[in-house]
Amino acid sequence: MGSSRMILLSGVYAMLGLYTVGIREADVKQYKIAATHADQVQAEEIAKMGVQLCIYDLGLSKPSALPFLWNKSVAGGSLTYYSNDSGLASDQVRIISIGTFNGHKVTRVAIVKLIATYTGSTKKKKWNKWETERVYTAMNASEFNSWN
Repeated sequence: MGSSRMILLSGVYAMLGLYTVGIREADVKQYKIAATHADQVQAEEIAKMGVQLCIYDLGLSKPSALPFLWNKSVAGGSLTYYSNDSGLASDQVRIISIGTFNGHKVTRVAIVKLIATYTGSTKKKKWNKWETERVYTAMNASEFNSWN
């Protein structure tokens, strides 16, 4: 009776050990997923900031030399943005903003349109003369495979 009890307890301890190792591996993987996602979210916020800064740099009319910024340190990461108007209407600008945080890159592309100075029949002056028409956000797909 004593040896069968010992075998049973050994089996239970072995199963608990394997279960604990499995939980630990799952916790490590979940931590990696959460950390990567947090870095991607921060990179996306930096890219959003870049779109807004570029709109500010465009000013009240479409400049002949469209604005750009290269590797500016912001919010613990870096920001690059540039703009062009190729293939767009004369009152539109494409803004490409790249936010980087802890090696994670997010690219945000926005199409903005120059609008009138005054709005509606009240003739109130608008604070911003650029209206966002379309926005696309892209993250690096290979980052999603690095959690294993």
